[in-house]
Amino acid sequence: GDGILEAAYEPDLVVRTPDTLVVIAGLYRHDIEARTAWDPTRDAIARGIDAALDLAGEGQRPWFLLVTDDYRHEGPSAQGTAYERLMPRYQRDPAWLAARLPHRSPTDLARVEGRVRWLSWADLMDVVLDHQSALNGEQRLLLRRMVDYLRDRRLLFKGG
Repeated sequence: GDGILEAAYEPDLVVRTPDTLVVIAGLYRHDIEARTAWDPTRDAIARGIDAALDLAGEGQRPWFLLVTDDYRHEGPSAQGTAYERLMPRYQRDPAWLAARLPHRSPTDLARVEGRVRWLSWADLMDVVLDHQSALNGEQRLLLRRMVDYLRDRRLLFKGG
């Protein structure tokens, strides 16, 4: 009836500043949805980039950030993930991005070019810890709890 062929996309976090909007998808030992029921080529990364473009206001730079446990899962029992295959293509191949977002104009696609990023939880924590001197006591306590949480779940390793 209304032309919408997929469920609503709910990012894990949206950070908005006057000049930037970041849609963040965080994964904890699981993979992205690699397809929707109506479109086998429409994955959660495309949906996140679309959300960033939709939510970014006039003059705001849209970003999509994927945070995962690691960049590669290797070994005899490891199974590769969809995000391991897809993120490098979204990041480095403008034709791939355009094919995955065929409803977007070249102007829209240019807005997000170079703004599709991927971090591990350990890398994200390194960035936060590098800038902790700017935090007040309450924020440092929250950071300490976050470090403990990620360490308990073995997400603060550098695997690849």
